[in-house]
This record gives sequence, structure tokens and C-alpha cells, in this order.
Amino acid sequence: MHRIFKYLPSSFGASSSMRLLFVSLICVILSACGGGGGSPGTVSGSAAAPPASPQIGVGLFNPAGAAISTLAATENNYAAAKLVDSLGLPVKSRIVTFKVANPALVTMFPADGTALTDNNGVATILISPAAGTTGGATTLEASALVGSAPVTGKLDFGISPARPIPQPVVQLNLFDPQNRPVLVVGNAPGHYAIARVLTGSGTPVANRLVKFVVANATLVTLSPPDGSAITDSSGNARLGVTVPSGSAGGATRLSVSADTGDASAATGSVDFATLAFPLAQLPVPTLALSLRGPTGAVVNNVGLTAGHQ
Repeated sequence: MHRIFKYLPSSFGASSSMRLLFVSLICVILSACGGGGGSPGTVSGSAAAPPASPQIGVGLFNPAGAAISTLAATENNYAAAKLVDSLGLPVKSRIVTFKVANPALVTMFPADGTALTDNNGVATILISPAAGTTGGATTLEASALVGSAPVTGKLDFGISPARPIPQPVVQLNLFDPQNRPVLVVGNAPGHYAIARVLTGSGTPVANRLVKFVVANATLVTLSPPDGSAITDSSGNARLGVTVPSGSAGGATRLSVSADTGDASAATGSVDFATLAFPLAQLPVPTLALSLRGPTGAVVNNVGLTAGHQ
């Protein structure tokens, strides 16, 4: 049963006694499974009479080798099928095809669900809940040919909900020429935006295309003009942001989408204001004070005459 042991933890190969125990367990479980469309039949064991026709038994097992009826969201669960002829003898080197009634619930490896029986007539494949599945139940079917006779075995089983897959994220910020985060952009040169692309686990995503788009292109000019940039080793993509000459200022939104290599792109956005002049050149209010005499003329001192102001 080397095909089964290939998927087991190393502890199962530590001693011959453990291997014999596992072989016995497989035989007991598979002998209880039906063949020829799910009808009961014995496929192993010297005490039982041989089947009148070829049979195939089906079972599901966890990575520790224990039989299971519900597929958990762990790696290396596997399905095993044992094929015997009408004399109850193992049929080796035959293709067994595994199928599920609802393929959307599980993922199989190999993807086509085929495996070759070993010297003990056993074929195995890896099987796990499909990514994003919310769980359910379905039927596993194993089929093969013995001579020209088709044989089929079935097993109903449950599927636990798959673990949620963390989604990639984009952190988008605006900076002034002094590298300070800002939400107001003046027309002084040197403002820029940085989009940092991370996997769901927080790892930077390098060498991926990022696209920046501004909602009101009359308020902001992007550099490069097509709004595209590539993430560096830290997952950062940088883009110049400038308020064009003659702009009256206002408010707009900068949006970003990043190719993370997954089916859907990661997105982000930031709302900000623009000014028609640099923040450092905002007009400063001034106060002019003068002293005038009774005739309205500017004076430097005040005498006893009434009417000074």
C-alpha cells in the first residue's frame, strides 16, 4: 500500500507494527464499503466468501490514517479505493477514477481524480474542501474496469467549511515634499502618493502593476500620466501628484487597484483637497496702525489738543 503511505506523516513509517496496524484498519474499512454502485460486499478477509463479481470499496482518511466521514479543512486528507476481482483478489495496475457529485465542494489532487492501483489493489488521491466553500455534503464515487466489466463504489460524506482566505490589501497615502502624510495638496512640486500592496498575512507584494485614478483630473495631474507604477521589494508603488497651474482648487478622490496575482484585484482610495497655491505661501493677515491729529495728518506724538485719533 505504498500509495497510501506516501501521504502519511513520517510517524507511520517508524515501525513495521504501525504499518501493519494501518493496513488492517484500511482492510476493515474498505471491506465494509459497498461495490457495484454501492451495494454491500466484502472485498478482503479470508473468512468471508469471495464476491460473485468484481468489487470496489471506498473510504476517506485524515492525515493520521483514521477513517473519517466529514472532510475537514486540513491538508492531506485522502480518498482510498480497493479493487478486487470475482475471487476477492486485489487487481493491480488499473486506473481508478474518483468523482464527486458536487465538484464545487472539494478539490482533488490529481485534478482529474485518477490514480493507479498498487499491488494491494489500492488507489489513493488527495482531497480537501474547496477554497471558500461554506460546507455541505456530497457523494464520492470510485470507478474502474476489471477486464471489460465496470465496477463502481460510492460513499456519502460531509464537508466542513473551508478556512477563510485572507484577502490582499492596499494602503494608500499622500505625502508632501518633506515626506509628511497630508490630506491637502498645494501646487508646490514634490507631492506624491504611495500605494503599499500586502498579502492577507501582511507580506509585501513585489513586482506587481498598480493603477492610480483621480476622480477629477482638472484638479490633479499624475506622473506618469497613465497612473501606472510597479511595486518595489517593500510592496510600495509611488506616483507623483501635482496641482496644475491655474487650478482653482477643490476636493477629489484618488483610487488605486493592484494586481496581486489572485482572481480579484486589491483596491484602495483616499479623499483629499487641493489648493491653487503652496501651503507655505498662504497669505498672512496684517494690521496697519497709525496716529493722526485733529486735522487728519499723521503725527508722532499726542498733545493736549482734543481731536486726536
